[in-house]
Amino acid sequence: MTVPVITKGRRGQLIKDVEIDNATGWGENHLSTIRHCYAQAPHVDEYMKGMEEKYAQRWESLCDLDIDLTRSIAGLLDIDTQFVRSSALNADGAKTERLVDICTRVGITRYISGPSGRDYIDPEVFSRAGIDLVYHAYEYPEYPQPFGAFEPNVTIMDLLFNCGDQSSRFIWNQSVPASVNA
Repeated sequence: MTVPVITKGRRGQLIKDVEIDNATGWGENHLSTIRHCYAQAPHVDEYMKGMEEKYAQRWESLCDLDIDLTRSIAGLLDIDTQFVRSSALNADGAKTERLVDICTRVGITRYISGPSGRDYIDPEVFSRAGIDLVYHAYEYPEYPQPFGAFEPNVTIMDLLFNCGDQSSRFIWNQSVPASVNA
């Protein structure tokens, strides 16, 4: 699922300036798809109302939508952390230099990147700044899904809809009660 954005005449715009194209009915389409795909998930009712409330809002900025959803998901997973918009940091540089400047401004001494970061991150820039660069290959722990064999690499909604309030235990690889879908 994607959120349509306005691109005409906006080549090179900053992520914080990307506007959503609300003329398409994308929110209703997303909700319909989610309802269809997860109708049989054991915990869908626990989260659907919150999703409907999010989609009922008229979002103008893709960044604002993403940040709100990220904070909401973090709350559902008991992740208590501080969020900072990089645009509020007045970071300098481009690509890796900008990323390192952001890390420096918030006091990060270790940066953990996904494995695809190897394709675009210049490790020397991190090294010169004294920041430890680590590539993490996340291994998805299996959790109950209603259809066939476990399918990794889906969405956090899949985990929440299938495992409910036990979802964070799967992420942190804690022992999970056998009755997770009860």
